Amino acid sequence: MAHQDGVIIAGTFGGGCFRSTDNGSSWSAINNGLPKDPYDTNSFAVVQGLVATEEAILAGTYYGVYRTTDQGNSWIGTNVGLTFSNVVCLAAENSGVFAGTNGGGLFRSTNGGATWARTDTALPGGGVRAIALTGQQIYSAGTSGVRVSFDFGESWRACELGPGAGDPWSIAATSTKIFVGTYGSVRVSEDSGLTWQRHDEGLPLTFAHIFSLGVSDSLVFASVNGTIWSRPLADPLTTAVSTDAPAVRTGPPFSRCYPNPFNPSTTIRYKLSARSHVRLAIFNMLGQQMVLLQDHVAEVGEHNVMWTTSAPSGMYFYHLTIRDVSQPEGKFLEVGKMVLTR
Repeated sequence: MAHQDGVIIAGTFGGGCFRSTDNGSSWSAINNGLPKDPYDTNSFAVVQGLVATEEAILAGTYYGVYRTTDQGNSWIGTNVGLTFSNVVCLAAENSGVFAGTNGGGLFRSTNGGATWARTDTALPGGGVRAIALTGQQIYSAGTSGVRVSFDFGESWRACELGPGAGDPWSIAATSTKIFVGTYGSVRVSEDSGLTWQRHDEGLPLTFAHIFSLGVSDSLVFASVNGTIWSRPLADPLTTAVSTDAPAVRTGPPFSRCYPNPFNPSTTIRYKLSARSHVRLAIFNMLGQQMVLLQDHVAEVGEHNVMWTTSAPSGMYFYHLTIRDVSQPEGKFLEVGKMVLTR
């Protein structure tokens, strides 16, 4: 669905598009200009994605992108530069409109969909099932897994969802959280895709694809086997200790850094209740490790580690991995955000 100035437009499987001006109480068909299904002239092409910009609403179909500037009264094909027509998802931000295709990669338009250019030459594979935009970050879910770009698609970093995550099918984002729906799970990240946790307690996930995810101001929604489920965005993230991968710790923090924001030095403090192996590393927004500050066994008590850097202003993350030497089967990972201001 797409929303624009109090109007809701919904795409369907064979019925074209419908419009509601009363918050969904009633709907009317708006298909003037949308392509017909060549195998069934009584049906319209499946509308696989919809997105609204300030100037227009765009619909992704098997036969390309269609655009309306009058909230659905008329549609016109807008596919200049779109070299693969099966458009399965659309997303829009200040940086432009992005169209994901089923086999042809990711395309970007900087003029509201009038023309397109491919923007994923560094993205492995061509199948893009879902896209999410947050600020300058683009997240893609598809045949190459989940990947994130910080430069409008020029380069991409793989996001490791963790053991048993399944194939990714859907994605949704807020300014602070990224949600991914897979075959059998929902995963969430709060650090630009560096670390992920399960976030699907209560969902009936047996043999279930999470084909669709969405977020509002206060809720996250998941479509599971034809039923829409929701939970508050503010729900705490829960997790369990894993022997296969570190679990992100929630609750009272092991660590903190001060000052934050900082320039050019900050001190990371952490407290251990048991003798533990500690690994402390700093990462940038691209997920690249900048420096390894500690990688050794530390004793019980409080520890202070200073980081001084000549790096440019921006957001950085420290990853603190703690493994109790008496219980080596489990470990915790805590991620902290730091802001460097020059």
